Amino acid sequence: MEKSKKLLNRIDFPRKLHRLLALSLAVVLISYVAAAVPANWLRSTEVVGMITALPPHTWIVDDDGAAHFHTIQEAINAANPEDTIYVRAGTYNENPTVNKTLLLIGENKGNTIIIGNVLIEAGRIQFKGFSVEGDMPGSGITLSYSNYSVISDNRIASKRWAGITLREYSNNNTISNNIVVDNEYGIKIGYFSGPAGCNNNIITKNNVSNNTIGIEICTASTGNKIFGNTVENNSDGGILILDVGASNNKIYHNNILYNGEAWHRNAEDLSSNIWDAGLPSGGNFWSDYTGVDTNGDGIGDTPYVIDADSQDRYPFMSPWAPLPVITATIDTHPDVLSLLGRVEWISAHIELPVGYDVSDIDVSSIMLNETTSAELEPITIGDYDNDTTPDLMVSFNRTLVAGYILSKGIKTGNVTLTATGQLIDGTLFEGADSIRVRMPGDINSDGVVDGMDITIVARAFGSNPGDPRWNPIADQNEDNTIDGLDIVSIAKNFGKVYT
Repeated sequence: MEKSKKLLNRIDFPRKLHRLLALSLAVVLISYVAAAVPANWLRSTEVVGMITALPPHTWIVDDDGAAHFHTIQEAINAANPEDTIYVRAGTYNENPTVNKTLLLIGENKGNTIIIGNVLIEAGRIQFKGFSVEGDMPGSGITLSYSNYSVISDNRIASKRWAGITLREYSNNNTISNNIVVDNEYGIKIGYFSGPAGCNNNIITKNNVSNNTIGIEICTASTGNKIFGNTVENNSDGGILILDVGASNNKIYHNNILYNGEAWHRNAEDLSSNIWDAGLPSGGNFWSDYTGVDTNGDGIGDTPYVIDADSQDRYPFMSPWAPLPVITATIDTHPDVLSLLGRVEWISAHIELPVGYDVSDIDVSSIMLNETTSAELEPITIGDYDNDTTPDLMVSFNRTLVAGYILSKGIKTGNVTLTATGQLIDGTLFEGADSIRVRMPGDINSDGVVDGMDITIVARAFGSNPGDPRWNPIADQNEDNTIDGLDIVSIAKNFGKVYT
């Protein structure tokens, strides 16, 4: 195949001959693959019900029904990195260890229940839609040496040592939209003493209530952001920073209510941290703040004092709520996304309305479809579409975005991606863009791998970007060359129907 490719690139064939050779090559490859694949291959991979409707590399777990596996750990062991594991509603009495990059999705956090502890010890993992329960020692969900993982939309409710724990160099993770109740510690960042801090994590939009301690930061953990949470009725304290090395963490826009004995331990800080987002964004709402607001701007005239060295300079007079959302313009790339392709990143260019500055965007707050955080670097401010309005370019991990799309059962057609985030003053923004998605071999995204796909590749065969015949849709393997490798993808999947 490689020799044929080089030969075709050296000789300037007329266009019709290029097409003829491409079609001939496709026929040969399809015939070869058809002969090489056992007749019962498709039947052997089918499982009744929902499984046949899901794409390759998605594993189904059901505790008592037809599925690939009946335990979560069996699916994890069998899966390859970047696979998706979909767990149907049921009760799973196990302690899963996730040691490879996977997307684990529970059918519904109300009835997809794990009685046990979950250990996550790899990076770029998404874990969402579960209820983690059980009166037992340990932490409901533990991240250890995990980076860029997302723990979202779970319920951790049990009388255990901690609900969610980040330990041993777990950095740049996002913990969002979880309910964490009835534990000794709700969310713990860092693990007792030592140099192994957990840095630059985002803790947002969680309800952390009725624990002994709500959120604690320790172990020289720095650069973490805690915002948009409700921390309420935790008996021994709300948000506590009890390690002198845990510094430069930022805590703002939280509702911190009735924590500690007699409601007088909403916060404690033994180090140097930031408890507000400045003006006009403001700080936190504290249930025991006693100051006044003489100018009626919604921010107290005097700081909320945590201790002699720590204070929220701009406490809110009433519970914090997001500001009205402004509409952003979003342009994502690529326009056609191969869900199992090789492109590592998806980029998004964000423009804000007149009167707002993209340089004021808090990059750490940007998420795609509320599941995938933007990478903190690289970022670029420019004018991508040459419309004289500056835009901010950020990147998202393709595997995580594709996993989200596949988890919705979408394999072909148009998909709307919604980017959300906030400015440094707390103003929220939201914008959406539509892209086309496809599975291997389905060049035209119609859900069928057939002669139409061969024709599209044949017409652009031998071309590169800039060539008059270049068609990016035909570049199945996304290597900027339309060649035999793109035809191989069609041949290997010829006849498949993605529904």
